[in-house]
Amino acid sequence: MPDKTQPSENNCEPVELEDPPENNSKIKLPPEKEVTPIYVTPSYLLLKKYDSPFVNKVINRNVVSGEVQIKYPEFSNIYPGDADINYALLHINYLPRHYCVSEKSLSEYLKTFCKYMATHDTCITIISNDLINLLDPFQITVTAESVHVGGVHFRPTVQYVRK
Repeated sequence: MPDKTQPSENNCEPVELEDPPENNSKIKLPPEKEVTPIYVTPSYLLLKKYDSPFVNKVINRNVVSGEVQIKYPEFSNIYPGDADINYALLHINYLPRHYCVSEKSLSEYLKTFCKYMATHDTCITIISNDLINLLDPFQITVTAESVHVGGVHFRPTVQYVRK
């Protein structure tokens, strides 16, 4: 008879579950995860900007408009439900107004999320707001694509359009 505390190899056997705790904040983590991590709040101060080439009349003689598309495949943060690392492919698309974000500073900023405990939708909300405050773009969209346990595809997206 299979051990009911562990899923069977084929994951078809029913598993006896404990009653869920009254308050999710009292979830007991497994002993190997019971550490006191240092959680870091990402700082927008790491972000640097430069003048957009689209507003420079010398460079942009024909007044072309442009979109900046960024893919960041190494995005990670700590999921609050079980303190596991959450991975995602991050997409940032924006229509610059006066400024563009420095690639190096954006990379350093996004790396700080690896020690931040939040869901992906919370993270992309923070990222989009920090970029809006820095760049004042015409439009920005931030998406986090991830595949979790069980093959569930999760893709939260936030969008801002300047009025």
